[in-house]
Amino acid sequence: MWGRFVVVALSILLTVATELWFPIDKNDPIAVKQKHFWAAIFLIFSLVLGLPIQSALEAQAKLEEVKKMLAEHQHESVAQGKFKEFYTLYQDNFSHGQPVLQGWADELLDYLRDSWRVGLMPLPRERAAAQIGTVYSHAHRSIVATNVGSTKFYFTVQTYAQANREARDRGIPVIRFYLYGRDYKSKIELRDGRHPTEISDFLREVKDLHNHLGSLYSAVIDVDNVKLDAYRDLLIMDNGFVAETQLTPAWEPIRAVATENPDRLKEARQYLHVIQGAIDPNYVVEMKPTDVKAYFKNVTIPQNGNPAEALFKQIMEEVAGQ
Repeated sequence: MWGRFVVVALSILLTVATELWFPIDKNDPIAVKQKHFWAAIFLIFSLVLGLPIQSALEAQAKLEEVKKMLAEHQHESVAQGKFKEFYTLYQDNFSHGQPVLQGWADELLDYLRDSWRVGLMPLPRERAAAQIGTVYSHAHRSIVATNVGSTKFYFTVQTYAQANREARDRGIPVIRFYLYGRDYKSKIELRDGRHPTEISDFLREVKDLHNHLGSLYSAVIDVDNVKLDAYRDLLIMDNGFVAETQLTPAWEPIRAVATENPDRLKEARQYLHVIQGAIDPNYVVEMKPTDVKAYFKNVTIPQNGNPAEALFKQIMEEVAGQ
């Protein structure tokens, strides 16, 4: 509506300007008539050309709104269809089964309901690496992740490693913390199936992974030197999305969960703050300065000092700052 008022106002201003300042001989009656004529013509043409353009823009905006509504409706329809199919499968296969089978089915539904109630989306262990790998393609600013113990579970999945490199190529810096502990080294399985004999052995694996994945910053965290209530294998994307692999006390993966719940995000950020405080400079691997400047052109990097260290501190201040 306001666009039409602007078109009319500009048309009137053009007409008034023509009447007031069109260069003619005021003593020439024909010239005066010509001025009035052109002032009228400018008014008509301004309205004729301006209003349809404005109407077209409004129609385009409404069309985009309709497209958005249709896309949302289609998405909702697909979701509703999946829920209906889910219910049909439950009725066909479990609702009339033995009580023990019904009990298992009801337990699973209760678990899913309880997870959704607190904003958690669970995912089976077998699909965790591939699905969490898709997170990297959605990042716009940064990814900060911890890896607890074994490197084999995630980093032997080629699509996961490729997703890391593609994030770097898009200018998304990735920071990784690798947790190691003497009491857990027999549980830690490296990509080649070995178990690290000591932290220096684990560091060699991390250095190779750092280059293979194209990470900005990688640090081995010796959990023997830091007090943690729990060891969390998690990832924060753009400081707004958390994906986590839930673990057994022996650092074995159970399942993956994802959430955007603010309370869960706050807990994850606090955890990373503690992890950051346990960094040992002797167990840190950083991207080369030339590579930092080449890959992260859209990120503000301080001119002085180590660019990888500077960018690391900048990201951690945003993600884990207290």
